[in-house]
Amino acid sequence: MILYFDASAFVKRYLRESGSDMLRRASDRADRWFMSRVGYVEALGALARRAKRPDFARFHAEWSLVNVLEVREELAELAGRLAVEERLSALDAIHLASVLPLVDEELRFATWDRRLHAAARKRGLAVLPETLG
Repeated sequence: MILYFDASAFVKRYLRESGSDMLRRASDRADRWFMSRVGYVEALGALARRAKRPDFARFHAEWSLVNVLEVREELAELAGRLAVEERLSALDAIHLASVLPLVDEELRFATWDRRLHAAARKRGLAVLPETLG
């Protein structure tokens, strides 16, 4: 399995919250991890804000395992279109634009953001979790 994380998913590796166990199991089974470069800032900031005792050493060690996707001109333009079409935040649009070129049957797009989850499903992506309650 190939796993693309948005920030809402990646931080679940370090926080105890709904979906954390599912995300950890999936990421432990995955052959490769992907995330946009902006996800580093987004996830690190979320961890700093939300964790009682953030494990920054573990975060940085695991970040080195991520295949980082850079934000280039074409990706930014696609993200802009997606932001308008789907009413996504800038960062969520960048995540969706980053994952679209990776699509194959082994890919799972991990997000717990409702709007991003719906936009990913609309574009035929297999999402984790399959549904949001």
